[in-house]
Amino acid sequence: MGKKNRKARASATETEGSFTKTQKRDMMVLVHQLLDKCRRPPSTSAGKLWEEHMEIREIVEKLRKMQEGFTLNHYNRADHFKGFMTWVEQHGVDTSNVEVYNFPETGYGLRATKDIPMDSPFLTVPRKLMMTVASAKDSIIGPFVEQDQILQAMPNVVIALHLLCERLLPSAFWEPYIKILPDCFSTPLYFTTEDMKELKGSPALNDAMSQYRNIARQYAYFFKEFQTSSEAMKLPMKNSFCFDDYRWAVSAVMTRQNQIPTPDGEQVTNALIPLWDMSNHSNGQITTDFNLKKNSSECYALRNFSKADQIFIFYGRRSNAEFLLHSGFIPSDNQSDRIGIKLGISKNDSLYVMKAEMLARVGLMPSRGFALHVGTGTERFGGIDPDLLAFLRIFHLNEDELKARLVGKKARVLLPKLGHCDSPVNKDNEVKVWTFLENRVNLLLKAYPGTMQDDADKLKSDKLSFNQKEAVKLRMNERIILENTVNYAKKQKVAAETNIKEDYSLDAEVDETMLSEFNQVHGDPLDAMLAQNGCTDTCCDHQYPVSLEQARKAVPQNISDISDISLAQPATIETVHSNVYMGTDPRNVNTEQIKNNMDNKENECEKPKDNLEHTKGAVVLTEVKQEKNDSKKVGSVSNGVVKCDTLGNGSDIKHGSDIKNGNDIKSPT
Repeated sequence: MGKKNRKARASATETEGSFTKTQKRDMMVLVHQLLDKCRRPPSTSAGKLWEEHMEIREIVEKLRKMQEGFTLNHYNRADHFKGFMTWVEQHGVDTSNVEVYNFPETGYGLRATKDIPMDSPFLTVPRKLMMTVASAKDSIIGPFVEQDQILQAMPNVVIALHLLCERLLPSAFWEPYIKILPDCFSTPLYFTTEDMKELKGSPALNDAMSQYRNIARQYAYFFKEFQTSSEAMKLPMKNSFCFDDYRWAVSAVMTRQNQIPTPDGEQVTNALIPLWDMSNHSNGQITTDFNLKKNSSECYALRNFSKADQIFIFYGRRSNAEFLLHSGFIPSDNQSDRIGIKLGISKNDSLYVMKAEMLARVGLMPSRGFALHVGTGTERFGGIDPDLLAFLRIFHLNEDELKARLVGKKARVLLPKLGHCDSPVNKDNEVKVWTFLENRVNLLLKAYPGTMQDDADKLKSDKLSFNQKEAVKLRMNERIILENTVNYAKKQKVAAETNIKEDYSLDAEVDETMLSEFNQVHGDPLDAMLAQNGCTDTCCDHQYPVSLEQARKAVPQNISDISDISLAQPATIETVHSNVYMGTDPRNVNTEQIKNNMDNKENECEKPKDNLEHTKGAVVLTEVKQEKNDSKKVGSVSNGVVKCDTLGNGSDIKHGSDIKNGNDIKSPT
């Protein structure tokens, strides 16, 4: 698997069924058309965006038609699980606790071969079995990866190309693993036009079209690169690089990958983890670690499993849209489901500067997305996101109310209460907040076609494909969240109108006694500091000026760079994603430098090369922290908390079944 294998494999440069020169030329014409379509900024109009998607899809379908007969031959997976289990055992995996089994409800998954108590380790997989960026760089594709600036910023794509290369090489190390991977998936990359139409109304439709656009663009870019790069001459797919094969490799990685620590523990790297990635999803908590001393991933039982039970793991806190987009299924009773609503304050608002400063002090931007959670207004979840409540209250504050929270000693007490449901500013503000939320969410509901009953009737029909049923399930669940939010807003508005007195004001409630009690907890800044520098809230770590001039100077400089989304117009809605990318984390990569590098490469070629967009994918980028047992959490970070996100899931779905979680479930015919 190391560098010594590069030379040994270099001879495997041709596969049966290479494109002819004429076919390559004809495909290159379509590839340039595809690059031209995909590199243009997407339209902001829903109708136009759909037209652009259909134009891109038309070019892709022409390429697929030309490539018929050249795509990979697929394996009968069922014939290869025995050999796969022998392979993992030969390389140090103890399989005495588990076996691969085809469950009626979920398809292939892991079954307990003995009783497994909760929290006990049941599966350990060594790093040497994992497909990683490091193993890619030590393989035949390594030189190509090292010279391509785009791939250096897109580790997930590196593994996808690595997987495709290994699939084409004879007697590859990972051949037993590759033979048990699904041959197709149920993510939107495999959706037909009719499937995509069932997403209408959901923000996931735009995400699905964006995902398709980005993968098409990536394919076109690499098709050109394989014909022009000197480092691509030895690649086994150079003369037969088909869209369907790239889509398969990307989907396999997107639905199964995770992040693990590098050997030194200083960084994280992407990885496919054989056998462990056969586990299906269930609600719960993260139970997978990475042990640096043993150089292995370690999975612990989510709950007590009896012999012959299916063993589930928790994939992480993802919305149904994220599950569908990156895993290809909708889990039942997803306690982490949510839908996003994006709001912003217009710069034409006469109080914009004061509102922007106040938002900055509570850690919010003047334009941002918020999550509406499943169970809003119910006993399970309760109210709305405190950040959303604070944002809406700030938006509806008048100038005097803003001043009270920006200037002087009272600001230290008043500001933190903006997100507290039981601390309304006054009656007028609270009624406006809930009226606004009710009206805005009702607008979002109107975007969905038909009614909830129509969707329920559709699900009973035998005419829908599995993909179409999952899209309808997504729509229904999103509608439930929005309707619950509307009902909750109505309830809160009535409560405000009924229970808050006309003359009530939180500002007036803050007296010297309350200030004294607050300062005993948070410290009492010196008057001199207040007069000169503003006081520092040790709880919120924000500075509080004593004049509006200081407040205006404190507005973040990058506010001017934020696109306006006026609250006077219907707010746009979008799915709230974690930092999930099929490529790279934009927080860590200088995307401008990548574009410049691509521009330089374009000038070197006869026709311009394309720069790739980062595509949303399945792995949530991870920070790992050292544990006492020298294990490291595998997975994602949300607000600085390590949460080990695992699989994308949802491959290979069985037609007509009621899928509950499904990683690796048989696909519809």
